[in-house]
Amino acid sequence: LQVLAWDKIRINWQDIAEREDGFIIERSSAHSTGFIKVDTVPANASDYTDKGLQPETEYTYRIASYNIHGDSPSETTVAGTTFIEPPNGAPSDLIIEGIDPWTIKITWIDNSFNEDGFVVERYNHDAGTFEPIDSTTATTYTDEQLIPGIEYLYRVVAYNGGGTSKYTKVVTFTPVITGFTDLEAPEIRLYPNPVVDYLNIDMPSQIPYNLMLYDARGQLLKYVPGNSGPSVLDLQHISNQLLIIRIQTKKGVRTEQIIKK
Repeated sequence: LQVLAWDKIRINWQDIAEREDGFIIERSSAHSTGFIKVDTVPANASDYTDKGLQPETEYTYRIASYNIHGDSPSETTVAGTTFIEPPNGAPSDLIIEGIDPWTIKITWIDNSFNEDGFVVERYNHDAGTFEPIDSTTATTYTDEQLIPGIEYLYRVVAYNGGGTSKYTKVVTFTPVITGFTDLEAPEIRLYPNPVVDYLNIDMPSQIPYNLMLYDARGQLLKYVPGNSGPSVLDLQHISNQLLIIRIQTKKGVRTEQIIKK
């Protein structure tokens, strides 16, 4: 016996009868009194799929061969319990809100009553498919360390032990690159750009900051915390590519694209 789904069970048997006209499939459960005939299959059959069952219910089966002279004895039984029913309603009304150039907040409406949680999926442009990035029991999710200027696609699905619901509609969002936000030092400069080996960062000495360097796919390449004042960032060992530099202070954040040559 094999439980295929929340409403479907397959039974198999070995045909050792001779001159049978077919087989009688009988079933019992908590919803019935004794065994009842559910179907017949032709001679030489060795499996049957029972459909339209109730979720989380134990079913017991027995098989009898028959011909014009009567039925064979049905002594051997097999039993199995169907799975829980998958979430009966797909989440909907997926909304994306930009928090800052690297962070978004995703919200949706829960339309099922029996889900264990939700899986958030984001489109992988390189693989050409959606991939799970996290699961949650809430109806909101925050995705961080995004790259400004890149289009992101999201969808959400409910799940439980019986399977998944349908997906939400796909929603897209492109984080926007911004400059300084309420910084006390508008004269901060990053140069040269394009850069070959060393990037100069002119920052007034009274402003402490953390520096993060990413490649175009969002992979963190360097993290330099606790800076203060002018500094030089060594890029000698980084290949030629488009880079994203993020400077974070207590007053605000700046992000900028750097071309490494």
